[in-house]
Amino acid sequence: MIAIPVLHDTADDRAVPYTPRCSSTAIPICLHPAYAVYLPALAAALGPVLDEVTGLPGAPSRISQTTPTYRESANGIEATVSRPRSDAASVYWIVLPNQLGGPVLTVTESAAQVRANAGRGVVADVVGDGSDPAQQAVAAAMLGTSDLTPGSPVAGVAQRFAALPAAARHAWLLAHAADLRAGRMTLEQLP
Repeated sequence: MIAIPVLHDTADDRAVPYTPRCSSTAIPICLHPAYAVYLPALAAALGPVLDEVTGLPGAPSRISQTTPTYRESANGIEATVSRPRSDAASVYWIVLPNQLGGPVLTVTESAAQVRANAGRGVVADVVGDGSDPAQQAVAAAMLGTSDLTPGSPVAGVAQRFAALPAAARHAWLLAHAADLRAGRMTLEQLP
């Protein structure tokens, strides 16, 4: 929405009602019907991460699309993300890249960008912000990323954790996610 001060009346701000389209992933991804074409690509991109975090403390109950709000700023037009206040706190809100302007992306490119951003955000909500090595190792293993220094202790532990069967990783995270998120785990304590 673009707010034009002379014409904008906050008293009649109301979104047009719609029924979202949702994926059948472990944690549903829900989009406005106009963006339903993105749903299969988002489900494929985020599905493995959502499978990892389902049922863990800090994991969202749903991922939902929200709208950006555009405002005039000193640097031009600024987009901010609207997070509905009335909805459940366990919803992880996303904005699709093509909602923000800039270069037009394919559905696959948009899904990859959402996975990079929302995937990291969802994992951080479960394991912590990555401020300590144990959090970094577990997040890298869950995301399947290789942005750790090869041969480093963190990379080695991430590879070891990623090599565990999915059920074993999930069971370990279920028992230890709170300590991991709080920064009370060391690399040596990770399986």
